Amino acid sequence: MSAGAFSRCLACILWMIVATSAAWSQAPDLSRMDIVQRSVPDGPVAIVRGTPIDRDAFLAYYENELVTLAEMTQQREFPDSERVKVGIGCLAKMVQRELLYQEANRRKIKVSDEVVRRAYEHDLATLKERFQRKDGQPITDADIVKITGQSLEAIRASVRRSLLIDAVSDQIAEEQKVKVTDKEIEQFRAEHPELFERPASVRLRQIFMRPKPNPKTATPEQWAAARADIEKALARVRAGENFEAVARAVSQSPDAPNGGDMGELPVENLPPFYGEAIRGMKPGDISGVIQSEYGLHVVQFIESKGGAQVSLEEAKPRIKSVLEHSKAELAVATWCQPVVNDPTQVKIFLHLERTLASLPKSETSMK
Repeated sequence: MSAGAFSRCLACILWMIVATSAAWSQAPDLSRMDIVQRSVPDGPVAIVRGTPIDRDAFLAYYENELVTLAEMTQQREFPDSERVKVGIGCLAKMVQRELLYQEANRRKIKVSDEVVRRAYEHDLATLKERFQRKDGQPITDADIVKITGQSLEAIRASVRRSLLIDAVSDQIAEEQKVKVTDKEIEQFRAEHPELFERPASVRLRQIFMRPKPNPKTATPEQWAAARADIEKALARVRAGENFEAVARAVSQSPDAPNGGDMGELPVENLPPFYGEAIRGMKPGDISGVIQSEYGLHVVQFIESKGGAQVSLEEAKPRIKSVLEHSKAELAVATWCQPVVNDPTQVKIFLHLERTLASLPKSETSMK
């Protein structure tokens, strides 16, 4: 794998799984070339100290960032100016990451195989838990290899690369003496009170059954079979068996090992089928069988909490972490800037700033 193959990181694998499985209905249409894709040269988009960043790497990263932006904003369409700005950001980040990777090697930074293994397995587990194939089955290692065209060894090498970049970034931030003061924390809290409003929440347990082979293609008879199974589970609970024990034994949800405990869920983010089911329920109450597009559920209401304002002391660790991360990113970018701006060390072949400048002023001023 070439040093410039940043597209093989798991963020890009995530994009490919989303795109091929239609896991999110609001994803932007990527089937036709847009203004950024049309601007990409046939060769590398940049060369960083002799190492090329190839076009496919850039396109995969760009498309991943578009999907992420669409998910955050709940939009499918973006003006050309917004797309170009995303492309500019992607290219800058890829150049910076290549430079940092080279710096990690120059400093002879090492990451142990065990650390790589844990990060690799965590990321793959996250992908498999979040996404399903078109037939409704979980994503497997073989699926990821097929979708990406990369071996698991190559994917693992990308994880190692990302960990090396993180490690050298931490060193640079430490050298730049990045610190966050109590005054900065207090100021951030005062300027962003809306970020510290804890929404009303509920805690639920569930028993979940999925009709075979999957909810989209299951026949009425297969739905009926799944309903019969979950009705038996509900009958066991109503007969006095412990809800958690039954969930561990028969539930097909990822939370089954935890007794079906779904954790604390913001009320405003609950899917409608959960919201309707728990309306009027009290702690300890158990619902009937609920049918959704995903399958069949039985829910136990554990507790609810009203909305509240998070205190400064409670929010302080999180604010400090956010500010430290922001300052560290700025310190790393500042450290990279002299090299990035030196045309003898970094050559750029994708000139999106020119593309942005050529767009109508009315569009470039859009927010």
